[in-house]
Amino acid sequence: MKNDVFADGFFVFAGNNRFEYPSLPPGEYATLQFRILEGGSVEVKYDYADGGIKISDVFVKQLVLKKTRGQDRNPAPFLKSNIL
Repeated sequence: MKNDVFADGFFVFAGNNRFEYPSLPPGEYATLQFRILEGGSVEVKYDYADGGIKISDVFVKQLVLKKTRGQDRNPAPFLKSNIL
């Protein structure tokens, strides 16, 4: 995953829906952990340590489905599975 803001770093896939930021000094780290929630929303947990301070933030992006042309079906049924 490329970091377009600074263009010099990136998160690399570490397995199990987890990404890590490489090349940080000893004792520092930054990770992203993704999880699909019931209903298709996505949660990302951002853990990082900087200067001995450990911080964890959690963000949730809700999936909003709109009915179109009277359809009453889930356009993305795969979101209920654990495919990530």
